[in-house]
Amino acid sequence: MASDDPEWIIPSSIPFDELKGKDLEECVYWLLDAMGAQDIEWRIGGSGGGAADGGRDLEAKILVPSADGDLSPKTYWFECKGRSKTVESEVVKQAAFNALAFDVDVVVVVTNSTFTNPTADWVKSWNHKHRLQVQLWDKTKLERLLSKQPRAVLRLFGHSLSLAGRLQALSSRFWSRFEYSPSSTLEALWERQHEVTIGPLERFALIANECATATLEQRPWAAAASDSDVMETLFITLANIYYVSFRAIESGANQTPIFQAMNYVVLQAIRHHSPADVAKIFEIFLSQWNDLPMPEAATQIVAEPFLQNLLVELQEICTPACRRLSRVRRPQLTSDGHNMESYWYRFTPSGAPLSTEEPIRWLIETARPCNIGYPVDEERNCPLIDTEPSISEIERILEAAQRVVAHRMGYWQDEQARKKTI
Repeated sequence: MASDDPEWIIPSSIPFDELKGKDLEECVYWLLDAMGAQDIEWRIGGSGGGAADGGRDLEAKILVPSADGDLSPKTYWFECKGRSKTVESEVVKQAAFNALAFDVDVVVVVTNSTFTNPTADWVKSWNHKHRLQVQLWDKTKLERLLSKQPRAVLRLFGHSLSLAGRLQALSSRFWSRFEYSPSSTLEALWERQHEVTIGPLERFALIANECATATLEQRPWAAAASDSDVMETLFITLANIYYVSFRAIESGANQTPIFQAMNYVVLQAIRHHSPADVAKIFEIFLSQWNDLPMPEAATQIVAEPFLQNLLVELQEICTPACRRLSRVRRPQLTSDGHNMESYWYRFTPSGAPLSTEEPIRWLIETARPCNIGYPVDEERNCPLIDTEPSISEIERILEAAQRVVAHRMGYWQDEQARKKTI
């Protein structure tokens, strides 16, 4: 029966013949990592028959289903044998005998080549007689396992992935680890985007990757998608907002690209849908998680930083052309975003003193009108600086977002058209 699984790996492109020694061990290490193995230990330099540590190259815990359906961790040892010909039977036997004296459940002998039929028969006989089990991973088995873990292949043999495999690897790296992929991968996917199926999880991962490299303007994934695809991406983004936020906080990942990606999806959605409709989607996902009401404290931890980031982005895209509002003082920044006032502390032994971030100070000329039509005066201020980043204000924030994007983008489009006539 033909498989419906996508062809993520181009097998002929993986250099199996060259996978020997440390290269094979590294391949197995990242494969185990992508498979979700725990407590992986790469014992570099520890292989060798009869060694005091049992001779294994890698050790890991892998969750295995028990007879009653529960998952229990099993200790696996891996011996990597890179060969240009068939692996000798004695190598497998020695690996099994070495491990008998240790508290290990499974010994896996991995090769880039093959095992003989007598060796496979010996393993079957051994496994019937001993608690310690032996597994053989030959080139075919290794290839099959790698085909299910494109993230590992991208790390080791990026050229061996098909376009769909590179997309899957990029998405997996982001959602699993908040890791970002090379620009070359983003460029290839953008140029050939019509050759692959991009779902909402993949689309958000692509957007986050572009935000991490400040290349979203070059490859605007949401703008290139249909309205229904954008709304589906918004649903997925908000459905995962607690997962993403708590995981990012726990891992210490940089949340800036994630916030920027969320902002972009929201702003693209608000261009074609009413603030009230988009606000309802927010309220559904921010008020509960897994069908359970979210505590107010948890909502504040997640929602308020995101809404604050959205408000700041709206301020940044609206105020440069505003006649009414201006910042009292903007810090001078380096090309990588560092404040020039603190730049020189990097050359001092003690470093910069700890300080709290100063609040943004605005200069408001109350007699001037709003460029984008807000009814403001001496008593009514701009909603971009008067609105609190809270769930109760979501609809008001989205109304401001829709107005700002419509007016500022319209102004920008007029400017682009005018430049073409000059």
